[in-house]
Amino acid sequence: MSATSPGITLSGAAALAGGGYSPQTFLQMSKRIAQMTQVIYSLNNRIEVQDLALHAIKEYYESSLKECLHDASNRANKQRVDDDGRLVSHLQILEMQLAAERKRNNFLQQQQATLREQMATAVANRDLAILFRELRGFNNLY
Repeated sequence: MSATSPGITLSGAAALAGGGYSPQTFLQMSKRIAQMTQVIYSLNNRIEVQDLALHAIKEYYESSLKECLHDASNRANKQRVDDDGRLVSHLQILEMQLAAERKRNNFLQQQQATLREQMATAVANRDLAILFRELRGFNNLY
């Protein structure tokens, strides 16, 4: 019974060794199978190494991205705090300027009221002086 007989099949090395192949052909095929097995093993190892490298690169990228996002968030928060501080400082300056302007306005209004009173007094004194002169003029006539 050979490996080529109908209805009968042999498995593995028995089929190769007894299947009508010469020992030299069997040896060459065995060597070729061993070489292919080594190539497959080598390729599988390369794939595993590349997968590990890819995973490491992915982790590094994600870590770098998280670090960049964290840094950007910190910078934005610091900028916001700085801006808030500047705005508060500017607001305080404006409030002080407003208070100074109100004091100045009150002072000017008081001076204006005083000047009006002085003008009213001066006008009244002038009118009185005119009236006294007119009255003396009338008294001198009689």
